[in-house]
Amino acid sequence: MSQQEQPWQPGPNDLTGDAIFLRPSDINQIISYAMIWVRNHPEDPRGFELIDEVAAGAKGIVMHFAQAAQAPVQR
Repeated sequence: MSQQEQPWQPGPNDLTGDAIFLRPSDINQIISYAMIWVRNHPEDPRGFELIDEVAAGAKGIVMHFAQAAQAPVQR
């Protein structure tokens, strides 16, 4: 049985301010849209750099929350 995805919401130890509510599947969508954009704009000189930046950012987010949850993390 899979659990329905819920948007992330700040906890008591999180910084205050504007939050972007993301579901776990949103990261996959962001990467997919970035890859589609690069494929449709092959002439853009920063296209492949964009994909690397999006992937590194997504990894950073996942690593941060894994460490915050004190889950074992492979680097």
